[in-house]
Amino acid sequence: MKPFFNISSRWYYPLHWLIIIILGLFIYGQSLGHGFVFDDEQFIVSNPYIKDWQIFNNLWSILPKTRLITMLSFAFNYHLNQLNPFGYHLFNLAVHFLAVGLVWGVARRLIQISKIKVSAELPFFIALLFLVHPGQTQAVTYVSQRFESMATLFYLAAVYTYLRGWFIGTAIATILGILTKEVAITLPLTLLAIEFILSEKSSRQRRFILGGAMLLLSYFLIKAVRGGLGVWGMHIASESHDGDILTAWNYLLTHLRVFSTFLKLLVVPLNQNVDYDFPASTSLFAPVTTLLGLGVIGAMVAAIVAWRKKWPLIAFGFSWMLITFSINLVPRANVIFEHKLYLISFGFFLSASVAFVLVCKDRKLRTAIGIGLIAALSVLSFMRNQVWHDEISLWTDTVKKSPD
Repeated sequence: MKPFFNISSRWYYPLHWLIIIILGLFIYGQSLGHGFVFDDEQFIVSNPYIKDWQIFNNLWSILPKTRLITMLSFAFNYHLNQLNPFGYHLFNLAVHFLAVGLVWGVARRLIQISKIKVSAELPFFIALLFLVHPGQTQAVTYVSQRFESMATLFYLAAVYTYLRGWFIGTAIATILGILTKEVAITLPLTLLAIEFILSEKSSRQRRFILGGAMLLLSYFLIKAVRGGLGVWGMHIASESHDGDILTAWNYLLTHLRVFSTFLKLLVVPLNQNVDYDFPASTSLFAPVTTLLGLGVIGAMVAAIVAWRKKWPLIAFGFSWMLITFSINLVPRANVIFEHKLYLISFGFFLSASVAFVLVCKDRKLRTAIGIGLIAALSVLSFMRNQVWHDEISLWTDTVKKSPD
């Protein structure tokens, strides 16, 4: 069988895709029989806009235009099979498979550009981590969080086409991403990180597309400042901890802990929760984990600067995590949701995988650890997906973890 897994073999990609599909169906196949839960009631079951094309345009009076593509996908599902959850879950799973493929491609291209000498299987391993990690379950199994998974799909497509020099594709994917969910607005900063960390010299075309991307980011920032300054002065009742009032300042402090929590979930994906009881931070020392979160972010920034020449892929992975997390600093009532890990996680998987290869030189040992890790994460994801079966199982689990 070894020749089949040689990258020059015509069977290499079909066999690897077969592994992806088998693992993906093992973990997420059960979700095809799940029902609608949580905000699915608002966005799908009771949403008149996706059920009648004639009133679809009225949707923009209640939702931002940055959700256009996702809402169109809900309408597409409804007109195919009305309110049968099967089709909606199948669509979500297809998006996840496509995102895994793009993770594979982006990782492979980044490794080529960095000229680091690693196993040809490393990009595939990174794709498998993205496929099976339990942190992805909320973005895949929860139908309404197609917002996150589709935006990530276009985000990855924009990065991949940029790395390949297909700049028309980059422009199209960026626009589609922005019209899917606001997270895509950070794309220009990610492209800038590619140039700063990985590219020794930019071509004229890349400078042009990067300049256009930065202008696009500037447009959205100016628009946000003109129309959204009031948000930073608001006092919002927290939906993550009863009695808390969120201001711009304590929201920012709280997200130092949110970032640390996300890191912890990526490293040890246990005790996942759809509705965390997450008190707001009141200062850098209350609780003290707020200061710890600031220290983690500060250390990552320092590592990016110090390592961008010696270990560029690790530095870029850190940059990806910080950039894609930054969109969450806009104040809102809920301070933490696990579906936000979906886009952020690629940077973690890239950095962690490269670091693992650099530290563990024994190929057989790496393979054994890698297989064991993928197997363990797959089982955890399978178990987590069972919680999403229906409202009863989902909220029973939540009440146990957030009793107050």
